[in-house]
Amino acid sequence: MKHTHLGKTGESVLSWNIRMMEAARYFGTWSKCLSRGIGAVIVRDKTILSTGYNGPPRGVRECHTNERIGELVKNFYDTPVDLGVANKLWKEKGTKCPRQILGFKSGEGMHICIAGHAEANAVANAAREGVRITGATMYCHCGLPCQECCKMIIGGGIQKIYHLWTEKDYDKQSRGMLRDAGVRLFPINPDLLSSP
Repeated sequence: MKHTHLGKTGESVLSWNIRMMEAARYFGTWSKCLSRGIGAVIVRDKTILSTGYNGPPRGVRECHTNERIGELVKNFYDTPVDLGVANKLWKEKGTKCPRQILGFKSGEGMHICIAGHAEANAVANAAREGVRITGATMYCHCGLPCQECCKMIIGGGIQKIYHLWTEKDYDKQSRGMLRDAGVRLFPINPDLLSSP
């Protein structure tokens, strides 16, 4: 993956893409998600239009709060049937993601997760502020976005996605959906990023 084209400022295309990927990583540090912090940046004409990180919608409590754990127990693991599960959630609250506490693997147990993904939140933030993202580029500090995020990315008119290269896709539907919609994909080797 060799880029030698220089932009108007003399900065190489690769250098710009790495810088935007590092910006996406930075916004991921804003996440309070106990599973992992993911960030996304939407850019057009070297201008950041919107950012997002994984987390609940605005005004909704994070999963590690007493109120959210109480609702989780009430809605899914109420006593007396699941007393052991409820006790485990309360005991380990704030130490790791409730889905991990309950033994769900990555991508499983999403029915109890109240967080939106970084990519979807970046699209939603643009819509909330009335920012047009048609024709823009998204930088995702993660592998290829999941199917649900791809629906929003495609619907929002994003034309290019830069994502971290991974050996296999998180969601098997994403690549085909993006290809059908004409969204171009550019994997970036994580080793090219500076140390956090």
